[in-house]
Amino acid sequence: GRTLNYFNAAYDVHVNLFNWLWPKIIQLCLDDFVDYWNNHRIRLQKDKVLPSGFSPNYICDFPERLGLQAPQEYIDQLRQNIPKSREECYRWVSDEFDTQAAKLYEQIGSP
Repeated sequence: GRTLNYFNAAYDVHVNLFNWLWPKIIQLCLDDFVDYWNNHRIRLQKDKVLPSGFSPNYICDFPERLGLQAPQEYIDQLRQNIPKSREECYRWVSDEFDTQAAKLYEQIGSP
């Protein structure tokens, strides 16, 4: 679009639309990879310190079956060290633009 002048970085609406649309497209690709990766089985290695022979999802879902512990208080303590919320980190446009773009996207059939 830039060489054909469809995108103009001087227009806020173009920048906001780019920032609203591209993270969603990239997230779809990332979700596919995460699904593949978290469900693949790690090859069994007998002398390994960390669990092997299971999928990452199994390890995260049933750590106690593998002798692992992750007390919720530790997780909460680590979370407090992150200065921004997940929502803040994943906000690419204003709430107002997000609402309007979502309405328009739905109106055109969410292609």
